[in-house]
Amino acid sequence: MEKSLKERILELKKEQGIAYVYFLSNGTIGTEKYSNKDALTKYKTETSINSVKNFIISASQSYVRQFDFDSITLDMLFGLVYKKEDVDDNNKVKFNRKAIEDIVRYQTRSINTFLDGKQTNTYDYGNELYGDCGYVNYNEFVRAINEEGLIFNGPRTFDEFVEAMSSNQTFDTNIQIDLLEKENNKKLVLK
Repeated sequence: MEKSLKERILELKKEQGIAYVYFLSNGTIGTEKYSNKDALTKYKTETSINSVKNFIISASQSYVRQFDFDSITLDMLFGLVYKKEDVDDNNKVKFNRKAIEDIVRYQTRSINTFLDGKQTNTYDYGNELYGDCGYVNYNEFVRAINEEGLIFNGPRTFDEFVEAMSSNQTFDTNIQIDLLEKENNKKLVLK
């Protein structure tokens, strides 16, 4: 049976309602509408990880044309995600409600290049031009970054992330990519 005009319009209105509320590590609060809720319910961690890697590659392609560098730092935000019904009208989590387990909202932020510890890029690809955001399994993300040989600065596990968020103090997370070999301090040759 076909839906009535009124039913279809009510469905459209519902799609603009809030499905999830997320709390980022810098204190920002955001929402996800029902129309975009599939971003959370159908995300794939591998796709999210590849998206962040591709963002780093795109920024590097832009920077390498203009700047010399031996390391890159990508600042990121992560946030706990709650169902809307678990958060009150003042954006306070209701008593005994928990974030969606293991899943976080992520957002790329500034990405900067450094040579001998000094910043070399004069524009910020991440904040001024492009960015990436989505959802990812926190533990799998940290593991993937470590397996790439990169440095992840932030809570090491989802449980540690929840604990850090519960302190109500803002904190930074970033990924560092060191292009120098540690043993003899020679620059790696990228092929």
